[in-house]
Amino acid sequence: MHKVKGLKDSDRFMPYLQGIFICLIYLMGLLPLCLQAEHPNIKCIDKKDQETLETFFEYVIHRTSIGYSLCSQKPLATETFIEISKISKQHVHHVPKIFFEHYGYSILWNGWKCWTRYSHLFPSEKFVFRFIPSLNTLVLINKPGCRNVIDENIDLFQKYLGITLTSEEIFEKICFPINEEHLFKNNCLLGILYGFGRNNSLAFSNRCYFLKLETFAKTDVFNPFLGYGFITINNGRNEKENKKVKKMFDEAQKKIHFHFTQKNNFETFLKLYVN
Repeated sequence: MHKVKGLKDSDRFMPYLQGIFICLIYLMGLLPLCLQAEHPNIKCIDKKDQETLETFFEYVIHRTSIGYSLCSQKPLATETFIEISKISKQHVHHVPKIFFEHYGYSILWNGWKCWTRYSHLFPSEKFVFRFIPSLNTLVLINKPGCRNVIDENIDLFQKYLGITLTSEEIFEKICFPINEEHLFKNNCLLGILYGFGRNNSLAFSNRCYFLKLETFAKTDVFNPFLGYGFITINNGRNEKENKKVKKMFDEAQKKIHFHFTQKNNFETFLKLYVN
């Protein structure tokens, strides 16, 4: 092997050493991600409760729309279920049907009660996960997504919630209501918060059927009769908004399939929720 004149052995190997050093730094950067297999506070949860939460989040992610707000910029997702103790006497005969045909009732109710005992261990800067007792409704709010749609539609939010309110005040009212629940005050605002777009939500709330309103998609997760704003203007004049909405949901679906592939729904939820 011929040496280059004037070049020391150490100089000749320097590029290789630099390459190895860069690779080591890169691998060290990945190491924390690899070590985040389990949130440390999971150890504080009783094993039986861990099983309850695993079942709860498996149902929440795969059988409701909540996973879509967790895995995309969808501002908000809700899931409503019945509380059997509040069923009136004349409807008590429906209880067996609820248990057999809507098995998610006990999973959601028991899972949420279990989550409330441990939620303080997993604070999140990006999400708000709360429960509306009067409506028996779970709510997951994607804070960045929520801020975006409020800013983009501040005129509508001020019109229906208060003309003097700032976008930040509206955001606080939606995420952390004190004396009054503001989510279901107006169908148009709820449609926007669900992520279906300004035009689609206005058309749905005003019942503008002449605009050829159609269901956005037919899936087990999204029910057009339960989700306000879950309708699109399909007359060829709202394609830009519809494509944006569809892209958001398609990307969320891909991320759900990517992240939630194994039987570790609770741990995966925590990684996305806390980080």
